[in-house]
Amino acid sequence: MGIRASLCTFLLLMIALAPLANADTLNLSSNSAAWSVSTSALIFGSATSQVSSTGVFAGLPATTATFSDLSIGSQPVGSVFSDNGFLTIGGFSFDLTYINPGTGDSALCSISPPMANQSCTPNDPGTYLSAVTWNNTSATSSDLSFVVSGTVTGPGLAGPSSFTGIINLDNPEPYQSSFALAWLENGPNFTIGGSDSSATFDVTPAPPTVPEPSSLLLLGTGLAALAGMLKRSFRK
Repeated sequence: MGIRASLCTFLLLMIALAPLANADTLNLSSNSAAWSVSTSALIFGSATSQVSSTGVFAGLPATTATFSDLSIGSQPVGSVFSDNGFLTIGGFSFDLTYINPGTGDSALCSISPPMANQSCTPNDPGTYLSAVTWNNTSATSSDLSFVVSGTVTGPGLAGPSSFTGIINLDNPEPYQSSFALAWLENGPNFTIGGSDSSATFDVTPAPPTVPEPSSLLLLGTGLAALAGMLKRSFRK
């Protein structure tokens, strides 16, 4: 095998064996009605249980997470901000930097009759309503979701790592119900809470800054082999 072909093979082997950044997932659940949303605030109210998490979060015991409440004045929708320690759990600290606008169709907010998979985002710029994606899970129930993002630090992470989170609040009625429509119409005077709320945070770990021992060993072995091949080539 020629030197050039050997070098290409070695580089491909290094790429194949390099560690990949896999998304680690933190799943949280709350069966209380403490979580709520209005036009101007997202209220979490109490600690939330951690369940069925993976990756760097898999070793967490059945512990609790603590959220900080959000206010539209400090954490606006669709603009970059900084909310350090928005979520803390087991040595991990999630710093929130962005709340995505909702992805529902405002024209469907008043459609009738209620059906599963209808999705509504109220046309109310400058409020948390504009971040809501309100989806009918059936003709008689719905859920509200918010998508947020930022960075997280903690054990097992090489450095600040990006995350995307989905916060869900269940609602025992479709969004076209009189209860939900009153919330849409009255805004700050009306609040909806989730009887079963949950949140999922997908984390993309920052790449390690120091090569792992196995990677260094592989690199040394490959370089030694290449040096031997070069030496034999010059002798010919």
